[in-house]
Order: sequence, then structure tokens, then C-alpha cells
Amino acid sequence: MNNGTRYTMQLLSLECIEAQELDGDEIYITLNRQTLWKAHPEKMINKPTHKRQVRSYDFANGRKLMADGWHADPALQLGALPLPVQDGEVHLQVWDKDFLTSDDLLGDAVISARDAGRGMIMVVFERDGGHYNLTYRVDAE
Repeated sequence: MNNGTRYTMQLLSLECIEAQELDGDEIYITLNRQTLWKAHPEKMINKPTHKRQVRSYDFANGRKLMADGWHADPALQLGALPLPVQDGEVHLQVWDKDFLTSDDLLGDAVISARDAGRGMIMVVFERDGGHYNLTYRVDAE
């Protein structure tokens, strides 16, 4: 596929393997530095212990994994959210919001039309003590 091929992207899930902060991370996802989604007011952590902590978001099915199991959350269905059609490389980034210092970039994935047709793609973001798995799919337009 050449660089002019248009494509769409669908976020499928985000899982915390290891949180950067002890009480959980204030995670948000950007596409070319524009905020696409944020977990606020919830925090992501690998072992949730209370109702404001989440281990995993399943965007495709609109649910989140909390201390007491999976909970439906229709607002999470990013699979139904029309993300902008792209025709070049884009940067999908996972950030941790910091209130006293600059936000921490936990990972950056470069996405392009070359990814179309590969099915579910999982990217491991592991930086500054945080470890997250982000799964997405790219389809040719």
C-alpha cells in the first residue's frame, strides 16, 4: 500500500500491566497530540482495590475491569466512535497525567495504511515504570 491509501483505526482495549504511580495512573490517549480518550476520574492500576481504579478498558465491548470484575460502560465503546480517516502516518500515544510536573509519555506507536488488514495489533508501552498493552485495528478505507 502506498502512503496515499486512506484508512481508519479502531481502539480495542487498554490494559495496565504495571502502574507508574502507587495509587494508579491518570491515563489518556492522544492521536497526533490531540486527546482521543481519557480515563479520568478513574485511575489505571494492575491490581484495583476500589471503585475508582481500573485494570483494563475494553473499548470494543464497552466495559471495564475493576476490583470486583467486569462492568458495562457504554461510554467506553470507542469502536462506535468514528475516528478521523487518515492518509499518512499518525502517532498514537499513551500518557500519564501529572499535576505538579509535565505529563509522562508512556509510549508512542506509529500507525499507517501498512497496518490495514493485519487484524488486532497489540503494542506494548513500557516506560518510566509504567507498562501498558494497547490493542487496535486498522482497516483500509
